Amino acid sequence: MDSSIFSWSYDVFLSFRGEDTRRSFTGHLYEALVQVGINTFRDTEELKRGTEISQELCEAIKESRFFLVIFSENYASSSWCLDEIVEIMNCVESGKGQMVWPVFYHVDPSQVRKQKGVFGEAFILHKQRFKEDLKKVERWREALTKAANLSGWHLDNRSCDEPTLIKEIVPEIWTKLNKILLTVAKNPVGIDSHIENLKSTLALESNDVRMIGIYGLGGIGKSTIAKAIYNCIAHRFEACTFLPNIKEKCKFSRDDELTQLQESLLEDILLIKIHRLVKFSDEGSNMLRDRLRNKKVLVVLDDVDHSNQLEKLAGHLSWFGSGSRIIITTRDLHLLNKHNIKWTYKVDKLNHREALELFCWNAFNNPVPDVSFEELSNVAVEYANGLPLALVVVGASLCNCSKIEWESQLKKLKKIQNQDVHNRLKLSFDGLGELEKAIFLDIACFFRGYETEDVYSFLDACDFYPQYGIGVLIKKCLIYIEYNRFQMHDLIQLMGREIVRQESPSNIGRRSRLWYHQDVLQVLQENEGTKKVEGIILETPKAEVVWLNAKAFSRMKKLRLLIIRNNVNVIVIGTPRCLSKELRWFECRRSSSSLVPSTFHPQKLVVFGISHYPIKQLVANLKNFESIRQLSLENCETLTEVGDISLMPNLIRLEIINCFNLECFSNVGLKSKTLQRLHLKSCYKLKKFPDIVEEMECIEILSLEGTGVTELPTSIEKLSGLRHLELGLCEDLVHLPSTIYELKMLNALKLSKCHKLQEFPQPSNSITNVKKFLPLRLLNQLNPLSTSVTYTVYFNLNYFCK
Repeated sequence: MDSSIFSWSYDVFLSFRGEDTRRSFTGHLYEALVQVGINTFRDTEELKRGTEISQELCEAIKESRFFLVIFSENYASSSWCLDEIVEIMNCVESGKGQMVWPVFYHVDPSQVRKQKGVFGEAFILHKQRFKEDLKKVERWREALTKAANLSGWHLDNRSCDEPTLIKEIVPEIWTKLNKILLTVAKNPVGIDSHIENLKSTLALESNDVRMIGIYGLGGIGKSTIAKAIYNCIAHRFEACTFLPNIKEKCKFSRDDELTQLQESLLEDILLIKIHRLVKFSDEGSNMLRDRLRNKKVLVVLDDVDHSNQLEKLAGHLSWFGSGSRIIITTRDLHLLNKHNIKWTYKVDKLNHREALELFCWNAFNNPVPDVSFEELSNVAVEYANGLPLALVVVGASLCNCSKIEWESQLKKLKKIQNQDVHNRLKLSFDGLGELEKAIFLDIACFFRGYETEDVYSFLDACDFYPQYGIGVLIKKCLIYIEYNRFQMHDLIQLMGREIVRQESPSNIGRRSRLWYHQDVLQVLQENEGTKKVEGIILETPKAEVVWLNAKAFSRMKKLRLLIIRNNVNVIVIGTPRCLSKELRWFECRRSSSSLVPSTFHPQKLVVFGISHYPIKQLVANLKNFESIRQLSLENCETLTEVGDISLMPNLIRLEIINCFNLECFSNVGLKSKTLQRLHLKSCYKLKKFPDIVEEMECIEILSLEGTGVTELPTSIEKLSGLRHLELGLCEDLVHLPSTIYELKMLNALKLSKCHKLQEFPQPSNSITNVKKFLPLRLLNQLNPLSTSVTYTVYFNLNYFCK
């Protein structure tokens, strides 16, 4: 497997003729690239040994993601430089996602392209010098022509000066580099051949718009292939997005689920925040069509299972600009045909050689089996039947096991080899310890897609020792972490949920975990809950009012988790005498106060999210919540004051949203030694953010979106660990203190619709951190999405440090 598809030793390879440009343009360009953190390789005189380029340079070229070729007057006179450009163009044409930018340094591009003028003179000499090897000279010509035909920059005495050109080049490369790469499989065996097979279908040089369907069995590797392709080609597009697990995110095909996907797509492509801007999916479709039709975009729609998803996210080729590519992964070929997708690609099972290699990577961390396990490895591969997911999970389950354990597992595998994949995957679950099984079932039933921090807090409070247990599950390839969220394959999640269903096939109330809405409603409406129930999530296919029986909760003595989603409006018949003392996670966002008895003293509760809760003064009214790590209050109309949150000694995240009567946030409250995230959103009566009394290194995120604050205190500099400052929709904000320059850790600032904020503060002479804030000038260079929407801009301030 060629790892260069997924990782690069160098960001940029700089090719140039040293005596022409080294001391001026190229030297300054190299320094500018390095200063902003772009890992740049340039050949040095020490590497130029002999008449041909060294192996070290060849390796550097192969391991570089981008190439900057500086065509100067004497470039073609160097056989060394010509060998470099041949090697560079060979790499680019190999389909591994590398890209070339030519820079014509005081030369006419046509001279390079056609080998005229000084370039033509150089080739006359080369034909005489290499008359015994004229094929080499032709390779040089061909490579020069191909490179010179690419889009790049031209520097001459009439166009622009060198510093101006460098200022154009560096941001362009930075933008391309910072398209977020996806995490592909740890051992992506066989991906090279799939990418090679898809090259002609992708036809990246064509300006037509193409939808390409990748289809095949569950667990066959469709998403892995799509991620690898995305990483290879994303930099060729103006904008790109990868929408994963669409089936999971749109499991009810509700309109609000579709609009959330549309918003995600728009946010990724347009680099703006559109939360709750799309009211319904038809409106979202119109926005996609209107905003994307002039953009060359790459869109990957992963795991689509319903035609409605395609219609709302990629309704027609005319929605997208010339050269766009839309890639869809699905198990359903009929779905692709129904959408009139012309180009399709079927992913077949791995052949035996590839299957053995993938299995061995997971069983031995090596592409070939240990000698003493060779026969057993071939047997295991045969039983896995060429399915990558099964090969990975079975291999990981046998890693570091003895020969006797291998033989025992393979006997079980032989018995079930002709059954469905579920039983083959379950062997890995059966080998877990009790705590690891509990963690796995919690993630499979409740926490797929959840932030790792939230889940760790919960599992730790349950005494499940998650640091160890989650490590085991990752090694067993049952779960993985992507963008700080827990993920697992569909088939593995189904396997976990089937294990729970089998705990009590006929009596739902005797299962440990409930997530399917009809099962939950049956238990909670008909009072079927028992002390077996440990966790409940309730989400319905459509927004509705739900009547629940209070007595059902009173019987659930082992209940650790209760989450009721936003689309469910709960009305409780009666009031629970008590809620389980084992509750660690309680979240209910709509009309939930009737669920909470007056005797509620949750000593073990770590996550508490509630709305319409009758509370006036935060902390004083929640004095029994000492274990709370994450607290979210929404639409609590009676809340007027936030007091001393240091009285919640474990609080990490505090969210107060749409609490319109909140007027006071005590500066005493900002003495917490644990608080990392503070979100005060849409609390428009909050006019003043308090002075920070003492140094607070712990707060990393501060959001005041939609509040009535008019300015920030000068003591903001005491939030020395602050990384993200969010001030969007602060329509009364008129002033920012110059001490904001002292926030040395700050790398993202969010400003939108701060209409009264006319200018950024002037720094005082004593402040040394000013250059971090140079990108604010970019705010004036962006075009608005529409007359009613203002851009929300995130930028990395560290990029501009010099």
